[in-house]
Amino acid sequence: ASEDVVEAMTRYGRNLGIAFQIADDLLDLMGDSEITGKSLGTDLQKQKPTLPFIYIWKNAGEGERNEISAILTGPIEQRRTGLSPWFDRYGAFDYARDRAQTYASNAIVELQRLAPSPSREVLEQIANFVVARSQ
Repeated sequence: ASEDVVEAMTRYGRNLGIAFQIADDLLDLMGDSEITGKSLGTDLQKQKPTLPFIYIWKNAGEGERNEISAILTGPIEQRRTGLSPWFDRYGAFDYARDRAQTYASNAIVELQRLAPSPSREVLEQIANFVVARSQ
């Protein structure tokens, strides 16, 4: 492939990967373990920063951050439910969903450098799937 196409596919992959990770973070926080087939809340248990968490932390005031910190250092099994009102208050899930969709859309734009083909259609479907998946 030409250098232009290789660079476009690199950007496609990077955007797709970011969209996938944000969607995965959302599933970890909002998903149903019966549907996802995995245990949920593991990112919070391990205190991994995810986009929804980063968003509430960035927008919270100092006093609110103290409350959020107390939840994070509290019992592991209560972190997900304890932070849920904070995610709602700041619209963190909507924000993260929008960001994931933006990255997926950016990935799809990069496919315009490819000639129309079944392969290109599959790559576009993958980008759409990663943000709409429930497992």
